[in-house]
Amino acid sequence: MTAFITGSSQYGNYHTPDSDLDLVVLVSHADKDKLLAEGGMPCRFGKLNLILTTDPNEYAFWLAAKQACIAADVQTKKQVVATHDGIKQLMGLDVDLEVSRKRVTQTSIWMG
Repeated sequence: MTAFITGSSQYGNYHTPDSDLDLVVLVSHADKDKLLAEGGMPCRFGKLNLILTTDPNEYAFWLAAKQACIAADVQTKKQVVATHDGIKQLMGLDVDLEVSRKRVTQTSIWMG
């Protein structure tokens, strides 16, 4: 299992004490099924929000998007979305960001 923290706790100025903590996790299909059985969909454990993926390309997208958001010093959700869209284009990926934002990442990315 490989994971990293992303989201407003890592960049931007809109993180509040009530914000959740987003953790992107590359898992096996079996582990994903177990976590979803325990955490539901979206997969949450208190303030911990798991963005589960079994696809290394999707994992790479989330990591590149986080790094780009930090480098661009994004400050708003609108800037985050624009940065994610740019990474999607650079990577040549077809990503349904609305689906991904809702943490339903089972089939939200594929090579374009």
